[in-house]
Amino acid sequence: MNSDTLPSGPPTSLRLLKLYSNGTSAYFGNYASTGPIYSDGSWWLTDLAGTHILPSDQLVNGNTYHVHFAVQDNGKYDENPALGQITDPDARGTDTSGAGCVLPPNSDVRYELAEMFIAAILFMCFRRITRKRRFK
Repeated sequence: MNSDTLPSGPPTSLRLLKLYSNGTSAYFGNYASTGPIYSDGSWWLTDLAGTHILPSDQLVNGNTYHVHFAVQDNGKYDENPALGQITDPDARGTDTSGAGCVLPPNSDVRYELAEMFIAAILFMCFRRITRKRRFK
């Protein structure tokens, strides 16, 4: 992923969050401080030239960085149990409170609201169907 909205500060102050389609989430592992580490859950940043961002480096808000992460087939962060297929939906956002919803910065929020609306409609339909079956 590319981002030019990361906050200023050290890269180790950031956390990368895996969002699962069932509504749960998990933080990726630790920041790969010495360079790319291709093991499940590792993540790191590079600048536009491809140079690894060290933990001692300072990010500058507005600069573009590449966010890299490793997902192992059938590992903790892979949602698809089929061998050779990795399903990894992702989203970028900020979390300043330590809790709550996170939406992508600079987003016009149309897709996120549409997804929530569709999920609510599906939930209501499912609930209505199960209630009818229960009372028959």
